[in-house]
Amino acid sequence: DRLEEVLQFCKADRWVERDHTEMKLSEEAKQCYDRLYYGELNDVSMGERIAALIQRRAPMLLRMAMLFALCDLQTIIEVHHLEAAMAWIRFTTESVKYIFASGEDEVKVAETQANAAKILGFLQAKGPSSRTRLSSECFHKHKGKLELDEALDELLGCNPPRIVVETVTGNNGRSSKVYRLASAKAAKLEKLLAVQEELAPQVQGEDCGISEVSADEEEEFLRSVRLTSQWVENVDFVDSASLSHPPLNSHVLDDEIEGWAQ
Repeated sequence: DRLEEVLQFCKADRWVERDHTEMKLSEEAKQCYDRLYYGELNDVSMGERIAALIQRRAPMLLRMAMLFALCDLQTIIEVHHLEAAMAWIRFTTESVKYIFASGEDEVKVAETQANAAKILGFLQAKGPSSRTRLSSECFHKHKGKLELDEALDELLGCNPPRIVVETVTGNNGRSSKVYRLASAKAAKLEKLLAVQEELAPQVQGEDCGISEVSADEEEEFLRSVRLTSQWVENVDFVDSASLSHPPLNSHVLDDEIEGWAQ
């Protein structure tokens, strides 16, 4: 009886007509999902092989949470639906690690994380450094090219990145790459600007050759911008010298959101 009640709520008897029911995340669930997405769901610290096997965690989490909501006879996905789904994702992740991770993999991952932590400590103490300096001063040339690259990739591939790489020009006119700690404020601002640059054409219509924008596209755009504004709200931005864009503040951002909404 319970199963039949759920199927009737889902309109399972109308699958031929492809009758659709829109599912939405509650505001609290949206915030919960965003924390998971930019945290645990993008954690690749278990190694490249395991990360590749579980890279579809995020969409599977949403689908399972949707099913749990439907089983509660509702079209709004709540936080507890996400948490229940996340329990299954964690169980799956641990199962994959148990089956596919070898002892050699675990040792390699632990070594890479230790090297990455040492690089972070060195950059915090010494400031921006070249790869050569990291090799000679941080590791005293005891680490090979592959080990150093894996540690740097670990830090650059975090979400958000723990370090950033920049190209600088010396007094001799030669360019070289240096690594520095990523400013959390700068990373949030850059993410906001990236969202604006990527999605703004969708609501600018004629400017980019798009004659019509659907309501769903506009709603998703505005949601993305509002979400990003929450990341950068109530923080003092780094000065514009360290970014390719002028600093924004929450008031300017609110005005831009209203402009896009109109």
